[in-house]
Amino acid sequence: MAHAKEQCLELTLNVYKDNEATYKFYLSQGFEVDNEHIFEHTGCAEYAMSIHI
Repeated sequence: MAHAKEQCLELTLNVYKDNEATYKFYLSQGFEVDNEHIFEHTGCAEYAMSIHI
């Protein structure tokens, strides 16, 4: 994570809403939820998350 933060001004990612452990990990790293949506290929709810460095 530190290496990625050194390379970019902003990082974005999507996390399945049901994947609570991963969601909490990214929150602990400073990511924020930008929006919640349904991933069209799976029909599963996702969080779009980002961090501004």
